[in-house]
Amino acid sequence: MRTVACNIGRSAVVLDGMDLTDAQWAVLEPTFRPRRRPDGRGRPWIDPRAVMNGVLWVLRTGAPWHDLPSRYPPYQTCHRRFQLWQRSGGWTGSSNASPRTCETAGRSI
Repeated sequence: MRTVACNIGRSAVVLDGMDLTDAQWAVLEPTFRPRRRPDGRGRPWIDPRAVMNGVLWVLRTGAPWHDLPSRYPPYQTCHRRFQLWQRSGGWTGSSNASPRTCETAGRSI
């Protein structure tokens, strides 16, 4: 497994081959765009790609949420967003379509 370090904004991120590629994220991004309140109030959402990578790490490894590595957003954020995506139907739609589409866009998730 190849490890690549890259800087995104102010923080360094280590990609260990488990994170989404740019091509895969391009397919999934429209479904998981952050939503803001109409009045603009509230805290801005953490990058949905980073959250998605955290969720996928937990689902791939079968580890408990609190064992999520520190390179991902807090486990509470990833778990809460996963629940939100499940309730809204975004996760179901993307999980059915994404393996085929993402495989053609890069590598299989």
